[in-house]
Amino acid sequence: MLRPLLNVFLAAVVLFSLPALAYPGSVSASEDAGWELVADDDGIEVFARSLADSPVREVRAITEIPARPDRVFAVLLDSDRFIEFMPYIVEVRTVERDSPSIWYLYQRISPPLVSDRDYTLRHQSVEEPQHGRYELRWEAANERGPKVRNGVVRVEICTGAYVVESIAEGARTRLTYQLHTDPGGMLPKWLADRANIESVPALLRAVRRRAMDPNYHR
Repeated sequence: MLRPLLNVFLAAVVLFSLPALAYPGSVSASEDAGWELVADDDGIEVFARSLADSPVREVRAITEIPARPDRVFAVLLDSDRFIEFMPYIVEVRTVERDSPSIWYLYQRISPPLVSDRDYTLRHQSVEEPQHGRYELRWEAANERGPKVRNGVVRVEICTGAYVVESIAEGARTRLTYQLHTDPGGMLPKWLADRANIESVPALLRAVRRRAMDPNYHR
């Protein structure tokens, strides 16, 4: 019972954690090396690779969604409504903006069995609608958000990206997700590593369901 609940907790950390990252689709051969296929679940391929300076592996997942890329990207940008379709988010707000494409998002999650986690992330969006391509990148920027709260574990490591690409002449989307995060606290690193990998398909399914929901309008 414990491991599934911890996986759900880490799933919340992974998704809502939306740079020194090898971004999918824009990497050199050396940066794009070392990936191992670790899961193939419901049309979602999950890869992982070890990093020299971290006990927790970096994760990448790829899937296709039968929806337009601009609609999928709208779901990823609609952070104020994450609580409508993802569990355990109890607080989310934009705390500052540098520009329309760069902003700082504070989030707090309240999963079962473990303490609340929170973090502030620097988000940057890159939109190329003429090419049917969109990117959302993030990295930890806790110095731009609220101070540490008593009883809440501050997540210090969280870097990643979504890449949204048009396929099938714009009728479908290829979504690539990449993340390196450590939820902190007293969780063993091996458990954080395994749970990150196992939780990724559920996260992308949530995005897919939202994008395909005919009642969803941003």
